[in-house]
Amino acid sequence: MPNRVFREGLLTSEKFDALGYGSQCFYTRLLLIVDDYGRYDARPQVLLARLFPLRLNQITTDGIKDALTACVEAKLVDVYTVDGKPYLQILNFRQQKRAKNSKFPAPPDGETCKDDLHNTLTQNVQHVHSMCIADAQQMHSTCTADDTQMSSTCAARAQHLHTKAKAKAKAKAEAVEQLNTSATVKTQALPSSVAAVFAYMEKLPLISLPRDELDRCANAFFDINEERGWVTRDNIPMRNWQNGAKRFVEGWQRKYAERSCEKKWNVKGNVDNNRSQYTGL
Repeated sequence: MPNRVFREGLLTSEKFDALGYGSQCFYTRLLLIVDDYGRYDARPQVLLARLFPLRLNQITTDGIKDALTACVEAKLVDVYTVDGKPYLQILNFRQQKRAKNSKFPAPPDGETCKDDLHNTLTQNVQHVHSMCIADAQQMHSTCTADDTQMSSTCAARAQHLHTKAKAKAKAKAEAVEQLNTSATVKTQALPSSVAAVFAYMEKLPLISLPRDELDRCANAFFDINEERGWVTRDNIPMRNWQNGAKRFVEGWQRKYAERSCEKKWNVKGNVDNNRSQYTGL
């Protein structure tokens, strides 16, 4: 079962508070079973068995349908169909993705969690802009028409607030655009064979292993990562395998030097022991 982080903001969420107690319980349990992309099977029978395994005699599939409908109406969950089968996706699901791919198909329109974040930021920009414009209009309307100086002062203040609101909205829009452009992380192509790893290690300036020992090192690095699926120990896809190969061969060279040193001293010790037997020392 995946680990989930429950944030304190859930307690003050207006969408979550709009749900009934039963629907809140349903939504909280749903957070525990969805995959890293916030998706799961939306069939009521499956949800009942997974969410309430010890209360199958107390809760019905109709209750599951009602709770799911309430979450959809509150815009906490989206339900969609792929190949005639219903699926659900939690909106604004801000959890760490450990898996490369979702266990369930994506919505037909290709919406992702990044799109939900984009929509949220866009709504916040529009909300802030509307509030600032409303404040400017209210301040302008309170000015006394009979007092020319007061009217011009209020108009200038309103214009200042309007300009400030437009600048703030533009800055937030640029932040949203930057988020979209930086969402795709460039990943270095993985080595196709042991020969590619060997060729890279051989070019490193501080590596002086014998060729047969370097070949064993390259094979070990390639086999270990091929078996692991080219992910780090934290189960994160490897973005730069050359950095990992450099650290791997440097550690291999240190151990090789230690083994060579131990072997040298063992041979010297045996020679000294044989000499003492013949000389009586």
